[in-house]
Amino acid sequence: MSQIRQLNLSDTGFFYSKHASKMLTHLTNLTILSLNHVSPYTKCPASAQDLFNNLNQNLVLLQARRWRTTFEVNESCILTNKTLYGLKQLPNLKILDFKYSDQIFGNVLRKSVIHGFNNLTNLELSWCRLTRIEDGALIGFRQLKTLNLEGNQLASREFWVYGKNNSNPYSYPLWAVELQHCGIDSDETFTYNAYYLLRSFPNLTILDLSRNQMFTLPLFKETGKPLTPSNITWLDFSVNQLKHLSGDGVKEMCAVMPNLKIFRANDNVIVDIGGLETCKELEELHIMINQLSTSIYLKNNLNTIKKLHKLTYLDLTENGLDSIPSDLFQGMVNLTTLYLANNKLTTFDRNMLSQNPHLSLIDFSVNKIQVFNTSLLKSNPALTQLWISDNLIEILNESFVDFVERKAKNLVNIRVDGNPFDCTCGKLYFQRWVNATKKLVDAKKIECDTPALFRYNPVYNYTESFYICQVQLPLEIFCTIAAVIALSILISVSSYRYRWYIRHARVVFRAMSDRAKDMKTEDECDYDVMICLNENSDHDLNWVKDDLLVNIEGGRYNSMNFDELDDRVSGMMENQHCLKI
Repeated sequence: MSQIRQLNLSDTGFFYSKHASKMLTHLTNLTILSLNHVSPYTKCPASAQDLFNNLNQNLVLLQARRWRTTFEVNESCILTNKTLYGLKQLPNLKILDFKYSDQIFGNVLRKSVIHGFNNLTNLELSWCRLTRIEDGALIGFRQLKTLNLEGNQLASREFWVYGKNNSNPYSYPLWAVELQHCGIDSDETFTYNAYYLLRSFPNLTILDLSRNQMFTLPLFKETGKPLTPSNITWLDFSVNQLKHLSGDGVKEMCAVMPNLKIFRANDNVIVDIGGLETCKELEELHIMINQLSTSIYLKNNLNTIKKLHKLTYLDLTENGLDSIPSDLFQGMVNLTTLYLANNKLTTFDRNMLSQNPHLSLIDFSVNKIQVFNTSLLKSNPALTQLWISDNLIEILNESFVDFVERKAKNLVNIRVDGNPFDCTCGKLYFQRWVNATKKLVDAKKIECDTPALFRYNPVYNYTESFYICQVQLPLEIFCTIAAVIALSILISVSSYRYRWYIRHARVVFRAMSDRAKDMKTEDECDYDVMICLNENSDHDLNWVKDDLLVNIEGGRYNSMNFDELDDRVSGMMENQHCLKI
C-alpha cells in the first residue's frame, strides 16, 4: 500500500473510524486524496481533526467537495484552526479544494482559520455560501496563484477581501481571481474594493466578475489618487446587466489595464462599445448575445471594432446584425477566429475577408444567407473551419466543391447542415461529395428541401435519388421515346396497307361534307336568282324570257308568267325592277 499515489475515498465513510484514519499514515507516497461527498458522521470535528492529522507529508492535493451533505451543519461542525492544524503542517500541500461544501467555514472565512497555508498555490472555495471574507484573511497565502470564490454570497457592502486597511501591496504571486455568481453589484462600495483588489495583488492577471448584478463598470482607481497600472490581461464581465461600454469609465479601465488582451462581456444588454477603442492591446473581444445593432449606436460600434487592429479573436454572435461593412476587418491582419452566428445576415461582400490571411475559423451559422461566395475560401488559405449551417443556401456550386477538395488543403471542418438544399438530378455532384468527403461535420444531418419527393430526407444516404436520376428517369425517357417510334411505325405501315380504303373513305367523307355544306347554304337562302331589268325595255324582257330562264336549272322557270309574279322589288335605278326566283 505504500506505493499508492492517488486515493479516492469519495462516497464512503469507513475512514472516519480512528483506525481507518491512522491507516493513511502508512501511505507514504500518497499525493492526491479525494474525500468528496462522504457519508454522514456524528463527531465531525474530532473525526476531521484525526483525519487531517494523519495525512502524510507528501500530499499535494486534497479534494473535499460537497461536505455539506456529510453532517448536520452546526457550530461544532464548522472547521476551525484546530481542525485544520494538521493540514497546515503539510509542507507539500499545494491545492486545497472545498467546492460545494456549504458553510464548512460558517458564513465568514476568518483569518484565524485560513491563516497558515503558506505553500498553497490553488484555493477552491466556490459555492461555500460565504457572505464575507475577513479583512486580511489572505495575507498568509505567500504562494497563492489562483483563488476561486464563485457562487458565494459576497454582497459588495461586506466584501472586504483584500486588506483595505493595509497600506502596502502584498506582492503575492496571485494571478487569477474568480468572483462569478457572487451577487456583486456595481455600487460605490464595490468600486472601492475593485481598486484595493488591484492594489493588493499587483501580479493579478486574470479577474473574473461574470454572472453578477453589475449595471455599470466599476472604477478601478481611487478618487483623488493617481492612476496605478495593473497587470490584468484577462477580464470577464459576462452575464451581467451592462448596457454601455463607453465614456470615462471604459477609458479609465483601459488606462489602468494597459496590457489587457482578453475582454469578455457576453450575454449582457450592451448597445454601445465606443470606449473599447482605447484598449489598444486587445487581442480577443467576446461580445456575443448583446444588442450592438441598435440603430443609433451601430455605426459607432462598427467603427470601434475597425480600430482594434490587434484582434485575433472576435465574437459578434447574436447581436441582430443584418449587414457587415466590406472594410470592417481589413485592418485586422492577425485575425484568426471570427464568429458572426445567430445574426440576420443575408449576404457578405466577396472581399470582406480578403486581408485576413491568418483566419482559421469562420462561423456564419444561423443567418439568412442564400448564396455562399467561393471567393472567400480563395482569399483565406489558412482556413481550417467553416460553419455555414442553418442558413437559406440551396446550392453549393461545383466550384465550391472542387476548391474544397482540391485546393483548400487546410480546410478540414465544414458545417452545412440545416440548409434547404436542392437535390434535383442536376445536383448529383453535391450528393456524391456529401457521401465521399471526410471534411463535413454531421454529414448525416444534411437534408434535401427540393424536390418535394425527397424533402427532409438525408443527402448522406441518397441511393433513392441516385436510382431515380441515374436509372429510373433515363429508363422512363427511353421507354417513352421507343413507344412513340413504335406507334409511328405502326401507323405508317397500316396507312400504306389500307391506303386505297383510306382514300375512298376520304373522298366519301369530303363529298358528304360538301353536300352537307350545300344543303346548309341552300336552307339559308331566300331565293335562287334575282333578276333586275328595265321594264320599259322590250329587248331586256325578251332576253330574260327567251334566253336566260330557258337555261336556268334545265328550263325549270321557262313557263313562269312575268305578269303574275308578286315578288318584284324596286331597283336601284329609275324604271328598274327586280324579281326573285
